[in-house]
Amino acid sequence: MVVLASPAWAVPAKFTQQGRLLDLSDQPLTGAHTLSFSLYDAETAGVAQWSESHSTDLESGYYTVTLGEQTPLEDALFSGGPLWIEISVDGTELSPRQELAAVPWALRATSAESVSGGAVDASSISVAGTEVINSSGTWVGPAPTVDWSNIANIPTDIADGDENSDSLGSLLCTEGQVAKWTSDAWTCADDVDTVVSSLSWSSITDIPTDIADGDQDTDTDTDTLGDLGTLCADGDVAKWSGGTWACAPDTDTNTQLTEAAVDAFVANNGYLTAGGSPGTVMYTRCAWTGINSQSVGACVPPPCPSDWSDLGVTGNVKAVVAGWENHSSTNHSTEAGGYQERGCYSTTPMTVLVTRCAWTGNNAEVIGACVPPPCPSDWSDLGVTGNVKAAAVGWENHSSTNHSTEAGGYQERTCAL
Repeated sequence: MVVLASPAWAVPAKFTQQGRLLDLSDQPLTGAHTLSFSLYDAETAGVAQWSESHSTDLESGYYTVTLGEQTPLEDALFSGGPLWIEISVDGTELSPRQELAAVPWALRATSAESVSGGAVDASSISVAGTEVINSSGTWVGPAPTVDWSNIANIPTDIADGDENSDSLGSLLCTEGQVAKWTSDAWTCADDVDTVVSSLSWSSITDIPTDIADGDQDTDTDTDTLGDLGTLCADGDVAKWSGGTWACAPDTDTNTQLTEAAVDAFVANNGYLTAGGSPGTVMYTRCAWTGINSQSVGACVPPPCPSDWSDLGVTGNVKAVVAGWENHSSTNHSTEAGGYQERGCYSTTPMTVLVTRCAWTGNNAEVIGACVPPPCPSDWSDLGVTGNVKAAAVGWENHSSTNHSTEAGGYQERTCAL
């Protein structure tokens, strides 16, 4: 394979590639074939950086193609390190890949003797091995030597180098003196504080007319507070009343107590004040029934909702008793009912709503059930949290020798917002 270069005065954007292809029997290929060329960043494997294909006629195995005609060969392609060219014939890759080598004129192009026009993009610039401009674009080379006579447009007053006489330098002052401007020149003078400690009233200009005499005009300007001083008793204050100032006792006419005063009054008198933290309390309830009117039953209230603190079983309420004549014996029958409740606490302040449904039982011992209405929209449903037995009754059944009884109550659902 032979690599040819373009004329030496410019590095071309494409180059000519020539070669000869033989088959497995070392016979030259002839006729039309598709040749594909790819540039890789590694001798094997790696990543393809450029590729293009050419349809060409081979004669005795020889071919000549110009790479870069279809896909441009950008400058940046050759700035990232060595490249290897891979050739495919009709889709079959040939190996090994061959590393691209620079031709003599291309090697010479890596070092420019001069730059004429255009922009220079460099990380730094050196002259004779000495850096003069660093990577920040700052001049770091030797400071230039400039002769005063070579500077143009120098202002007239410093054209001679500004070596005119120095006014301060020519003053011959004694120790402690200062330079003071007198008439039209600087002179030596004692450092004297000219701030006066007193000033005559007559030296002040533009004094308002009403105080021109020192505000001692007793005919037109009276001192109201001064006059009241001879009239007020000890502890009196000047109070505006009826269009004039008058003496008056220093009394507080505001009868409304401040919050601090109320707190102090409550604390001083031993009143009970509330404490604790804000939160919400709810109850769960279960119904119980007793074997006679003297019974106090028991049950286990439903558990507290998730994330609520269980305060334990906090109550037992006897809500109903009933009695009736029993025709089947000489005894009478009685019944009792009620509910127990569990306290639940949440540290989050919220509004609690309870929905209820009524149930009835076919005898006094029954504890019934029903489904409370759902919670309103946007409210959290904490579930069916209670069952209360609220009524029991018994009566004589004249149609038979048996007695009749009935029970009633309700279930409840707790909703939170």
